[in-house]
This record gives sequence, structure tokens and C-alpha cells, in this order.
Amino acid sequence: IYELDLGYDPESKRLTIPIYDKQRNCINLKKYDCFKLTDIKMFSYASGYGSARLYPWQNLNSDVVYLFEGEPDTILATSLGLAAGTQTGGAVTWKDEFTQEFINKAFIVCYDSDNVGQKGARRVVEALTYTARYVTNVLLPIPQGWGKDFRDYILAGHTVADFKKLYE
Repeated sequence: IYELDLGYDPESKRLTIPIYDKQRNCINLKKYDCFKLTDIKMFSYASGYGSARLYPWQNLNSDVVYLFEGEPDTILATSLGLAAGTQTGGAVTWKDEFTQEFINKAFIVCYDSDNVGQKGARRVVEALTYTARYVTNVLLPIPQGWGKDFRDYILAGHTVADFKKLYE
């Protein structure tokens, strides 16, 4: 909570996720419906603030970066000790300018196992192939009915050690 400056907005009953740029200026405040009270999972502070950004910058300086699809998976992975990051805005919002931030790093890409997630994962892997020292896409073995993402994988009883065995 403290490391990522997470908060709670009692009016909207949503988790607040500040998005900072590299210089630590807050450039958006995402509001996440963690209670599934509405059909709108996440929205930005205001119109015009929701363009794709890298999140969170402090995790992206590691030699090994774990890229997840979305802020909730990234927050969970961070809390479990992984140098996790994402691009805000959805699975297929990777920008070419992001690639230049990650020269000679190792990447473990773990997007959702649905079609959109894997399309986004392929795009990221392709983009990083020429600048990264190592990049791989991890497709999570989640049993039918247990969901499709890293949170579902962990909730199904798996550990970070189990996750690391999928790509080592």
C-alpha cells in the first residue's frame, strides 16, 4: 500500500492507484472497482488522463522485470516481492517508446490467458526481442473455471516459487 501509494475513495468505493511518470509527477489517478460493484472495472481521474503509461516506475529499474496485464496483477506481484510492471490502458496498448526504456534487461511476460491477453503478450515479446537480453511469455496453467490471470493463479493455491518454475 505504502510503496505504491495506493488509497481508497469512499465516495466511489474504489481503490485509487496513482500513476507517476519517471520524474515522480502524478499524471493520472486510476480508480479500480475491487468490489465489482459496477460493470466499469477501472477509470481514470478525468478525460484525457488515460493514455497508456508504464507503471510503476520504481519496479521497472530491476535487471529482471515481470510484466503483467494490468495494475491489479502488478500490485499483487509487487506485494509478493517481484519487480512487477505493466502498461496502463489494457493488454494491447504497448507503445514503441516503452521498448527503449528496457535495453538489456530480462523480461518475464505474464498476461492474461485469454485471446486479448495473449495478443498483447505477443506484441510485447516481439517489441522487446531486439532490445532485451532475455524475454519469455509465461502462459499460466490455470484449471478451467479458476479464471485467467496471475491473481487467479495465486488464488488457486500457487506460489511465487511455482510461478518461477514455469519459466526457469
